[in-house]
Amino acid sequence: MRSLSDDFEITALSTSRRESADAAGKLFGVPLAFDKHQELVNSPAVDVVAVTVKVPRHLELATAALEAGKAVYCEWPLGNGFKEAEILAQAYARFARDYREGTHLCPTFEDAVTRHRMLDAIEAAAATGQRQTLG
Repeated sequence: MRSLSDDFEITALSTSRRESADAAGKLFGVPLAFDKHQELVNSPAVDVVAVTVKVPRHLELATAALEAGKAVYCEWPLGNGFKEAEILAQAYARFARDYREGTHLCPTFEDAVTRHRMLDAIEAAAATGQRQTLG
């Protein structure tokens, strides 16, 4: 987490237990620590959710984040089998459509541009399997 570019700020983290969430937040200097993922995905301090847990939890966590209007970075494999990956792809398609059609509000024009660039990078990464950078 400390090796992330200055372009990113980790504002929150979540674990399944309060004690481990608080300990991780303190260790990494993350201001918000949650023991319920719904609180994290609904936090206005969070723009992007990174799903970095074991595969059986990918569907639940990534879907919750997408439904909360957050962009998602999910470790590979996306889901536990084709059916879960397909469900997540459909959830992402709804999320992307909502952003492209403007049904989620962005505080400023710059925020809207940044979010569109992020979506483009996510789509390019999904299509190519290569990491993308925001320009």
